[in-house]
Amino acid sequence: MFAQTVTSSRQTICQQFFQIFTVPTANIFTPLVRGWILCTARRTVAGIVRFAELFIDRPHYAFHRFFSCAIWSVAELWRLLAVILIKTLYPRGVIREGPERAAAMCFSIVRLWYPDN
Repeated sequence: MFAQTVTSSRQTICQQFFQIFTVPTANIFTPLVRGWILCTARRTVAGIVRFAELFIDRPHYAFHRFFSCAIWSVAELWRLLAVILIKTLYPRGVIREGPERAAAMCFSIVRLWYPDN
């Protein structure tokens, strides 16, 4: 029961990001997230792919191309992550979006995770 809940929660979260990917890229994103969660080695692309390959039959280079060649926006991913976190942690709040607001949210999150930058 618990494993099904975790799996469905992870899948629900991953699906919220599908809007910024093409269909083939979204099909690689989900196993990458799963591989990142399960990875017990160093979390490089090569380390994550060893675990991601358990769930998808793709060549190794397809996972590397996700970062180097796929069409998706890192800024949009951060914006979407910020919106998801805010809605989850403060569900009654109002999010006023705009380019400058999204940039500020992304910058705030990065500053929380990497305070020395």
